[in-house]
Amino acid sequence: MSQPNPGHKPFNIKNDQIFVQGVGLVTPPTHTVDRNVNNLGESIYLLEIVKGLGVTVGHVFKNFFKWTPMPTVSYPEVKREIPEGYRGKHRLTTREDGSTKCVACMMCATACPAECIHIIPAESENPDIERFPERFDIDLLECVFCGMCVEACPVDAIRMDSGIYSLTAFDRESFMVTKEELMQVQPNPNPEGKVFW
Repeated sequence: MSQPNPGHKPFNIKNDQIFVQGVGLVTPPTHTVDRNVNNLGESIYLLEIVKGLGVTVGHVFKNFFKWTPMPTVSYPEVKREIPEGYRGKHRLTTREDGSTKCVACMMCATACPAECIHIIPAESENPDIERFPERFDIDLLECVFCGMCVEACPVDAIRMDSGIYSLTAFDRESFMVTKEELMQVQPNPNPEGKVFW
């Protein structure tokens, strides 16, 4: 049998044997799993289904006859306290002159697992700034609010500390947030971590 080229994968499977570079052909260890079923009840999981239904019925009766009030919040009149670090609506930070800090490096769009950030870069007239985003759109319906865009940004241009957590609208177009809207979003007015939705 000929040896594989150095550029090939280190494993070559043939006839239930594995070729390991530097070792040769080896037979991988095999393990057998005992799949014997003792009776019909175990084979159709009848006992497990009855146990699961028993747990469900027990919770129904426990909640039905429970005299203490259920833990509910009368939203939007009463708003829950949200823990510190909870990620809300995005915002773009700005410089002293009012322009965005974003340099259109595309790091946030590259890091985004949902691919909901769309940036169109443009050349800047300012010699200190190479590029800026001509368009910076975020589709909030596709966003999973993971915060990876915030972590990827090298100039701290995008943040999710706005304190806005209740995102509602009547049409899909309202969830497409533009650069101008993101620049108008202010940081959380209550920075001690007591933020509400």
